Amino acid sequence: MTQDVDLRAGLAHWGVSVLRPLPGGHRNHVFLVESAEGRFVAKTTRHSEAALRWLMPVLAVAARCGLNPPVLCEGSDGRFAPGGVTLEPFMPGEPATWSDVLDLQPRLRRLHAALSSVRARPGQGIGTEVPRAHRVALARAYGRLPGPAFTVVHGDVTPSNVLRTADGLSLIDWDEARRDHPAFDTPIPWQSASVLNLRLRREVASGWQVEPHYARTLARRIKARPGPAE
Repeated sequence: MTQDVDLRAGLAHWGVSVLRPLPGGHRNHVFLVESAEGRFVAKTTRHSEAALRWLMPVLAVAARCGLNPPVLCEGSDGRFAPGGVTLEPFMPGEPATWSDVLDLQPRLRRLHAALSSVRARPGQGIGTEVPRAHRVALARAYGRLPGPAFTVVHGDVTPSNVLRTADGLSLIDWDEARRDHPAFDTPIPWQSASVLNLRLRREVASGWQVEPHYARTLARRIKARPGPAE
């Protein structure tokens, strides 16, 4: 099933009409849509219903920690992605800066502390289709990082995923949320070489099946450039 088919089927399930595409979707399509209830953001997703259901209590904790996330809508049939499309309220706001991202760090640390015992997100593991050499390199990259222990992370804390809203800063797009090392939520300009190396290697592994050409190109780029010792 292609994402275009998912989009048409999902929009039909939700009973919404598309207003315009929205920026920000790397591995999915994102649209501003409208229904009689108001405006929403519709996104195609590869996540299972179990993975989306895992996210709901995470978003509840994130709200209590002051991150003001949008919450997924539940369809009339109890699913969060009928036809492969999720729906969440549209949050009007202004673009954020890296300074705003830094301001969110204390709230993210509260989130990490509150969710340290949460199990892994369904489907987040690295598939066996990833070549052994890349899995070994990824394990070594994790091994070079000191504590703290793994917890739930947002996984993509950048200005494009932060909005300045009437209610304050809002951290949006929790598609990459998972159980992982909290260093992933450190702003990229302040990440160490070891964390950046880990981020790239995980990107290779996670994209090996869904974006094989991109994953292989990135793997060659990592191999060709100097970095932390293996």
